[in-house]
Amino acid sequence: KSKPDFSVLFCLGDFAKEKEVPRVVKDFVSKKKTAQIPSFFIHSNLREGRESKEYATNVTYLGKIGYQKINNLRIVYVSGCESKGELSGRDIEAFLEMHPDLIKTGVDIILSSEWPAGIFNKMPSEAAKPDSWEGIKGSKAVAKLAFYLSPRYHFVAIEGSFYQRTPYTNKLGYVTRFISLGKLVSGKPEPSKKFLHAMEVSSMDEIDPSFLFQVPDGCTTNPFEEMFPADLELRNRIPGGEDSEATDASRKRARENQEDKAMEKAKAQELERENFVFLGNLARSVTERMLASVLENFGTLRSIKIAYDHDTGKKKGFGFAQFVDVTSADKAIEHSEKYLVEGRPLVIKPKEAKKENPNKQQKTEANQEVDQMMHYFTCWFCLINPKIEEHLLLHVGKACYLALAKGPVNEGNVLIMPIQHYASGSRLPTEVRVEMENYKTALTKYFSTLGQLMIVFERNLPISNAQHQHMHLQVFSVDKSCAMDVRTVFDQAAEKYKFSFQTLPNDIAFDSLVSQADHYFYAEIPGLKTASGQKTEKLLHKMKRGVKFPAQFGREVVCELL
Repeated sequence: KSKPDFSVLFCLGDFAKEKEVPRVVKDFVSKKKTAQIPSFFIHSNLREGRESKEYATNVTYLGKIGYQKINNLRIVYVSGCESKGELSGRDIEAFLEMHPDLIKTGVDIILSSEWPAGIFNKMPSEAAKPDSWEGIKGSKAVAKLAFYLSPRYHFVAIEGSFYQRTPYTNKLGYVTRFISLGKLVSGKPEPSKKFLHAMEVSSMDEIDPSFLFQVPDGCTTNPFEEMFPADLELRNRIPGGEDSEATDASRKRARENQEDKAMEKAKAQELERENFVFLGNLARSVTERMLASVLENFGTLRSIKIAYDHDTGKKKGFGFAQFVDVTSADKAIEHSEKYLVEGRPLVIKPKEAKKENPNKQQKTEANQEVDQMMHYFTCWFCLINPKIEEHLLLHVGKACYLALAKGPVNEGNVLIMPIQHYASGSRLPTEVRVEMENYKTALTKYFSTLGQLMIVFERNLPISNAQHQHMHLQVFSVDKSCAMDVRTVFDQAAEKYKFSFQTLPNDIAFDSLVSQADHYFYAEIPGLKTASGQKTEKLLHKMKRGVKFPAQFGREVVCELL
């Protein structure tokens, strides 16, 4: 591609050599090809030596073992295999002694050739395992690295199968996802042999800790925790890796730091709430722009929002505004009921205080709305979020908007979202559905001019607070030559995860088949081509309670088609 969609490429495996140069990079060395994005590789043996080496522009061998920050991601890499005598536990210990801070902070990604020994520990008997998994011995040295460094992602190769282990909680308390890549083959590989895995990964430094430490259903405990309980010598040598009383003191300090940060955050949020005002006595015809024209007389507004009923989509008759400072908010409150908006006096009050009784602390409806509004101001997809990435916006309509995907799979990957915050497609009012259909129709026509078809899907996953989820449609373009393969690839991927799709009649409304309590994956894919044009096939899978659904399922299917 002339404009690649990815920012970095990591390669793992056993690369054959030709005249002292790995065959995979020889065309880059001879300048027959140019790597358009930074590309890094590790080797399953030490033919390339122990030191990092740049073969060509954007083509780099990382070395035997080391740590680098790449795209702000904390990357630890290990070339060579313990089974060949090229790697040992002592190598890992020496590395950990040089980087004790990584034990305390964790890393984003570990790249290793060998699988870690014990990776199948703690797995439930019914969990999926790769073919011939019993023959995979793995490396205890790599397991030690994974145990101490608590990676968010651990990628391996050389066993020839694509495999994703059930996520596990690491020793720092967040989730590790282990992924093995298949062997490189020509043509499109079977799903179990997939050798290319595309991801969007943000650095640990950029992630809200509350999100980082969310543990999804079905996670196992750490598979390595029983392999290194008596590793006292190493723990005593490494600051932050000590055992017994020192570990207890370290954990106590960590808890105290966490509590201090939580208190500071709570105080900051409380101060920020003082800038909020409650807006009441609103007519149904009132808009946020009308309210802003009044409130801007008192100071600079940070945001303004009219409250809607999430089930009916109707306005509730009140709303909230946030000023940049308390002085402006107090000035606005002094002018309560002194301005008419659509013929009604505008009520402006401070946020309502919590009501307390001896048995239970309760919140008024207004305070519940404040809590929800605080989330909207940080929601990635809410336009009232002051930090929303405006450069991704393509078009804003009356009820919906169109935006580029932050981590696009291809150039045709866009998002259609309601402006108002709705948790799922099953909750959308009619006017929002109509505008979404208009966007889909326009995109279908546009992609058709490029010789492409469109895939659309929505995933409504079970999360702890469904109201914090902002519904959106993922849209992808695919070449027309893929039309006959789309349903097959969807069905094969579903079979891999042991579920199936229901095909929906085109004349039945989607919201009549799902309730607001349902969690589901819904897709619209190219169907049969008839004399009247390309038909659309609608697929639905309702998720069973307690059964985990792969969050990246839709993107995985599209990547298979591309």
